[in-house]
Amino acid sequence: MPQQPKKPADTKAKQKPSSAASKISESVIKLVEPARKMQEKTFEMGRKNVEQIRDAADSISHVAAECRDICSGNVDSLVEVGALASHNLHNISSEMKDTSNRVMQEYTELMKDAMACRTIDDMVEVQNKAVRRMSSNYFDMTNKLCGVFFDSCSEAIAPLRERSIVASKQIHKAMSA
Repeated sequence: MPQQPKKPADTKAKQKPSSAASKISESVIKLVEPARKMQEKTFEMGRKNVEQIRDAADSISHVAAECRDICSGNVDSLVEVGALASHNLHNISSEMKDTSNRVMQEYTELMKDAMACRTIDDMVEVQNKAVRRMSSNYFDMTNKLCGVFFDSCSEAIAPLRERSIVASKQIHKAMSA
């Protein structure tokens, strides 16, 4: 059986479906392509957002670690200040005790002098001596105790002043990083 050549009508019929399929395919591609581009843009935006969140979390972790170190340093400074304050209070109380003992000795001497008085002139002399000693002692004690208080406070506050400078620098460094 000899084969017969294909009819031109059959060829046209077969081309029409493939032409229709390619048009549909092109239409689908035209519809899908913008969706694919949108998906790529969305993924890229999501990736950038995740990177920003990661960077922010790293920064917050760094700042939190610096704050922890600052607080630890502050506690160390406060412990040092507490020890200094205890030592200084001991010194102040010793100074006050010594001053009180000296004043009591002087009052005892004045009482002996007052008991030895035989005349009014002796009493006036003892009274003048007592006023001179009391005013002199008052100013001496006041100056000495104020000096001890001032020195003690200056000594006790020095570690806090130094710590505040260091902590300020650490905070500035942590926040600018």
